Order: sequence, then structure tokens, then C-alpha cells
Amino acid sequence: MAPELWFNTVVGLLLLYMGWRFALWALATVTGQPFHTAVTFTDTGLEVPYFQLQGYSAWTEAGMFLFGLTVLFEVAVMAMRPIKALVLVALFLCVISTAWNLVVCAMLMRAGMLPLMSGLAVAFGGWIVANLWQKMPRT
Repeated sequence: MAPELWFNTVVGLLLLYMGWRFALWALATVTGQPFHTAVTFTDTGLEVPYFQLQGYSAWTEAGMFLFGLTVLFEVAVMAMRPIKALVLVALFLCVISTAWNLVVCAMLMRAGMLPLMSGLAVAFGGWIVANLWQKMPRT
């Protein structure tokens, strides 16, 4: 169990890091602050909004951040005696982040890009849902 906890913790933290710009955007949006992408439209000179960046980077970063949270919640469930509320939160987060990444996969594939990270998140999301479902306290 300890190697799996270690591996999942490292993967979860790496995914959070990969999607950190999404977290910064979300924090800026919630607090009413501007979020600067440092990218401007060539014709108008106006800054490009985060979710309009080329290559769907905001969508992918959001998927990575959400899936990183999912993996860390799974670690919390594995590390302690399963509490029904925690398992339900982890399951909910896993379903949402997997669905988000599935949408990102479809968007990227439609644009002719390989959705490597989001595809892996979808694959492992199903695995995590199955594991969490088995850990659900049956009381």
C-alpha cells in the first residue's frame, strides 16, 4: 500500500503543478482580479482571454488540475479508514474530472491534436472510480 500511496501522491502533485495556471485563473476570477495571459491578438492588440488561448491549453490545464485533486483525494481515501463522506466527495470529483477530460479529448481530437494527458486522465479515471466504489463503506 505504501508504494501506491507514494506514487499517487507524486502523480497528483505533478498534475496540480501542470494545471497550476488554471488554479491561478480560478483564484483571480473568484476574487474579481484580472488574469493576464501575456498573449495578445495581432489585429487588435487586446489580451487573449484564458479560455481562448490557442491549442485549448486552458481546457487541458483545467483537466490536469482537477484530475490532480482527484488523485490526491483517492490517496486520502487509501491512507485512512474509508469515511463515506470522503469517498463520496472523491467519487464525485473523479466523475467530474474524468468527464471534463473526456470533453477535452473530444475537442483536441476534433482539432487534429493528440489528447495524451487528458486521454490518460480518462483511462485512469475509470480505474479510480472502480477502486473508490470498492472502498465505499456499506453501512
